[in-house]
Amino acid sequence: MPSRRILISRGAFVAASAMGLSLTTICAARASAKMSKQAADYQDQPHDGEVCSACCMFVPGNPDQCTMIGGVISPHAWCKFWQAGPNDTCS
Repeated sequence: MPSRRILISRGAFVAASAMGLSLTTICAARASAKMSKQAADYQDQPHDGEVCSACCMFVPGNPDQCTMIGGVISPHAWCKFWQAGPNDTCS
């Protein structure tokens, strides 16, 4: 029969493992949660000279993406969260 010390240490390990899994799942869900184009007032044309390709949240690639908005993003589009800066440098 296992000693009390072994049972307690195994229980603590199981509890810590479960918490780690939960935190990992929560963090992954937050990281992947992006708002809709509609919620961001996304439009397929520039706004006062501001374009997604000049925004710090724009992630160039194939397809182009945004750190805040879900879906494929046009480099010539705009949304209300536009911020000037080098690509993929703010969140």
